Amino acid sequence: MPGPDPRKARLMQTPKAGRPMTREEQKEANKNKKLNNKVKKIKSEFAALKETARDKLNPMKADRVFDKYRSPRNAKIFFANEPGSKYEGMADKAMERKIEVTKKNQNLMAKGGRVGLKSGTKGCKLAMKGKGRAYGKNS
Repeated sequence: MPGPDPRKARLMQTPKAGRPMTREEQKEANKNKKLNNKVKKIKSEFAALKETARDKLNPMKADRVFDKYRSPRNAKIFFANEPGSKYEGMADKAMERKIEVTKKNQNLMAKGGRVGLKSGTKGCKLAMKGKGRAYGKNS
């Protein structure tokens, strides 16, 4: 058949332009989609913590969730975000700050990468001694 496959062409078109997306446009759209998913995940995590902190029926659930924080009682008050408390509005600010940092750092490592232990300065015991996978197979 002459021309591009119509099934694939339909998937790669932008809705407003009606033309196939270039490779750069596809990458940008994919990056925006991933960023939006990260932002949604952060918002849902904070909403779940807020809901758990405000839950009066299951206090044990809140105890388990906030047990991992340095000060569990204060963490519960912090995420409850109730009017009149000393932490009022701070949970929302923390969420916005976390979203801001996520947006700012999205371009640093797209697909991961080497941690940088090969120099032996970051605290990897084997790399500091010059042994193991950090320096090759049989060293």
